[in-house]
Amino acid sequence: MLPAPLTPETAASLKKRIEELEGQLQASERRVRLVQKQKMKAIQEKETLKKQMHRFLAPDQLKSMEKHTMRGTPWTAATIQKSLKLRLSCGSRGYNIVRELTAPFPSEGNIQRHVENYKFSPRVLSEVLQSLAVKACAICQFS
Repeated sequence: MLPAPLTPETAASLKKRIEELEGQLQASERRVRLVQKQKMKAIQEKETLKKQMHRFLAPDQLKSMEKHTMRGTPWTAATIQKSLKLRLSCGSRGYNIVRELTAPFPSEGNIQRHVENYKFSPRVLSEVLQSLAVKACAICQFS
């Protein structure tokens, strides 16, 4: 059986429908290009942030940020040393505020456990004593 011939009205309505669908296709293609540009921009921003974070955070700190908790995080000696300096300079409350607001650092108890096992050479001990002397002077001036 042969299809019925197209009437001019049917052909016109089909042509109009084709034009509508082509317009929708072009609009969809524009949206896809826009979303792809946004995706590329987001990827570039993510990479930029990663590079910037690598400047001031150690790899163990970055790993702890990926996890939901810092429990069981193996801290490197460099991070322990950095956190000890921060703890000595800011005090307990300041150190905990820095931990909450900025970067992942080990807990004070974790620092204490690591420091208990340190073997200090006389040179390092004098550096620690100098740091403590500066802190003591600051406390005396504040009082």
